[in-house]
Amino acid sequence: MNGSFLSYAPVVNNMETNGLHIEEPTLIADDVLDESNAMTTVQTNGTATTFDPLKPERVRWFYKSDPKKWTKFDGFDSLNIEYRYRANFGNEEEASSLNGSFNYYFQNFTVVVRGGLYEVDLLKKKCTSIFWPGEDSDIFRGVWFYDGYEPYEYGEEVEREHLNLFRDDTRKIESTEDNGKSVIRDVTYGDMHVVWYSPTEVYSFKPKSFINTKIMRSVTKKLGTYFQKSAGYKLIRSYKTEADEKDKLNDITHLVFLVHGIGHKIDNKKIIRNTSQFRDCVKWIKQKYFQGTEQRAEFFPVDWRSRCSFDGGLVEQITPLNLKNIRQILNSSAMDIMYYTSPIYGREIQNSLANELNRLHSEFVQHHPHHHFKVSIMAHSLGSVISYDIITGWEPFVSNI
Repeated sequence: MNGSFLSYAPVVNNMETNGLHIEEPTLIADDVLDESNAMTTVQTNGTATTFDPLKPERVRWFYKSDPKKWTKFDGFDSLNIEYRYRANFGNEEEASSLNGSFNYYFQNFTVVVRGGLYEVDLLKKKCTSIFWPGEDSDIFRGVWFYDGYEPYEYGEEVEREHLNLFRDDTRKIESTEDNGKSVIRDVTYGDMHVVWYSPTEVYSFKPKSFINTKIMRSVTKKLGTYFQKSAGYKLIRSYKTEADEKDKLNDITHLVFLVHGIGHKIDNKKIIRNTSQFRDCVKWIKQKYFQGTEQRAEFFPVDWRSRCSFDGGLVEQITPLNLKNIRQILNSSAMDIMYYTSPIYGREIQNSLANELNRLHSEFVQHHPHHHFKVSIMAHSLGSVISYDIITGWEPFVSNI
């Protein structure tokens, strides 16, 4: 196999790829923003006032690493996404005035992120894996945050209202800075209610607590807003640290392919989750014991089972109904061993794994042609047997008689 990752001649195919010829995502230049999008900062007593449009560095983008947790993009990626966002939609003031009349076809809404392995689509609001299918996550633009810097779900709407309230309205700011007893503005966004007491005192209430605070506001107005605020969540404008373009991943120096074993048909997303766990584990070890190293190991999930057709569902059709539950488990797990040792399907399994390894390797080289890296294979259960047989040329399904 000329130029292929695996030197296993019987199963080599030239893989067609639709990847971009890029090596690493480069920072999108500030000149993608026209003069009307330029951020201006007004200084008051040495600090930026709270009613100027946020700079790109103060906005932070997130992706959902699991169903309950938002994970921030590194500074380099967040800046890239924000520049692309502003190039297409403008900042909050301009986005609120868009009428949808511009042509989306001629605009670019994608950004390569997370060390060149994923791509963000601003229209779909998704972060999707480039090299392997089946992994995508939601993305979110963090503008306003809860007290613990978790992104607030209606942050962009709050930001537009905030700018409308306070920008270029010095009289309103001066008249409300020391007046904590009055409510300047209250707006409902979806299932949350947001109340402005001053430019720096913004609170979000859930519907039930808002009913109580509305009564409190009428009864305890003379006592101040302490009781009102204690029932809500204080919102903080902009992320706690600025996004820095130097905050980015190093080039990949070691490429590790993770090969699954039996049981993939039961849970075809498990190999992706396991790969993510390996990635997080190595990241933790690197931060704890190898800070400052320029080495970077990256893990690619290898799915060989999904590309095998085998018997076309015949085994499931002949499974007795009274044994259906247990037989379905056996059909989706232990049957893989029988398939591999059979002369009919064994070669198909080897072809599937070898082709997937070659595809991942060739696409990675195509995307990152100037990277210098080592390659390793980590396999589990039947996957380790298949990998060994491919590397050594052994064909257990061929009769020696």
